[in-house]
Amino acid sequence: MKTFNRVFAVMGALALLTALAVTVDVGHAATALVHASAFADPAMLFTASAVAAGANPDAIKASVEKLMKGWEDFQASNDENLKKRDVLLDEKLARINKELDKFEPLNQTITAQQAEAKKLAEEQAEIKAGLERIETAVNRPKAPAEATADQKKFQAFFDWARYGDHRQDKVPADRLNVLTVSDDTGGGYLCPPEYVAEITKAVVEHSPMRPIVRVRSTSQKSMQLPKRTGVFAARWTGEIEERTETQGLAYGMDDVPAHEMTAEVYISMVMLEDSAFDMEAELRMEFAEQFGVLEGAAIISGNAVKKPEGFLSASGSAAVNSGAATTVTADGILSLKYAIKTAYARNGTFVLNRSTLGSIRKLKDGNGQYLWAPGLAQGRPNAIDGDPYVEAPDMPNEGAGAKCMAFGDWRRAYTLIDRLAISVQRDPFTRASVGQIKFVARRRIGGAVVLPEAFGVMTCA
Repeated sequence: MKTFNRVFAVMGALALLTALAVTVDVGHAATALVHASAFADPAMLFTASAVAAGANPDAIKASVEKLMKGWEDFQASNDENLKKRDVLLDEKLARINKELDKFEPLNQTITAQQAEAKKLAEEQAEIKAGLERIETAVNRPKAPAEATADQKKFQAFFDWARYGDHRQDKVPADRLNVLTVSDDTGGGYLCPPEYVAEITKAVVEHSPMRPIVRVRSTSQKSMQLPKRTGVFAARWTGEIEERTETQGLAYGMDDVPAHEMTAEVYISMVMLEDSAFDMEAELRMEFAEQFGVLEGAAIISGNAVKKPEGFLSASGSAAVNSGAATTVTADGILSLKYAIKTAYARNGTFVLNRSTLGSIRKLKDGNGQYLWAPGLAQGRPNAIDGDPYVEAPDMPNEGAGAKCMAFGDWRRAYTLIDRLAISVQRDPFTRASVGQIKFVARRRIGGAVVLPEAFGVMTCA
């Protein structure tokens, strides 16, 4: 936990350094922030990071107070309603539930940040070294820098997107050559590395599973992941007793293929001719949205046919019933949580949709304590029985036979592979009659459950 807090502090320090660089002496700011990694108070780190991102501290405090007040009202109304059912109280609970839902985007952002922080924990030393390099760099006199190869690619890509490859006056041959070197798509051009990274970040907003699963990169058509398929059992042996082989240990391979996604974007020629048009933002928004919707649905329920395998479609995971025909129950949730091994539960995250979350807010355990609890006031995500959750719209609603909730250590359970070559083709002919240019983007990803025992799924039954 202490390691995580320090990494979170470094992340906040990096954001704060960017904000401070505009108004204060950067050298002194960098020096101060190198020491920020010693902070260990999650609430303070959360507030500092939010302020660095431009949020108003008073607004943050007011939001948290409003959330806590709403939760107190919800508990009081629900307790009263449990004693005596009342239509008016049902309506009041529904209204409060909607108010609590307004805070979920902030909660999901914190959950995603913590998941990313865990991924970065192994690179803590490298991050600290990076801060020291920043401190050195900001105190060093600046010299004009020549554009890097990636920057040249970036500029060439958007010049080509705007003008095509026939306008030598706008897109010189040397710029096209920069792109052609990276062309492996037969007529299209690969996006610059920075642009691919920006699209991936935006996809996270649409696909909440990406921050919590393991993501690997490959330049091949598939990735082979070794796995243990059998174990042996040790045994007691006498001092001079003959030792024999303990049989059973075996290994195998999981082959995770990369599947192709495509997205088409139409942009009018008038907009392209207008130099004020922000093509970069437009393409990034469109590609991220279309790729993100497909990716999120596939990770959850994909059937492995021309798409990744979804964890709801995989076999071998722990399976529990909710304890009611059409809804979740407190006992069912606790059964789901304790259906997997302790090593996995320690890093567990619930996955469910907003409708199911609304039902869980009304549930209590055997001691009369609500399972759902707000955590923003303490600078940590809201929790279900102490564990974080991800709100995934692609999860099924409660209903007879529905797999409406899952829990597990997703970094060990699921691997998502990125075949990072996002390519874009420019078609000025197909939509010429309506004054538009068509851009066709391709992306290849794969995904599969690699350790089914690391998660469990609840079915309404």
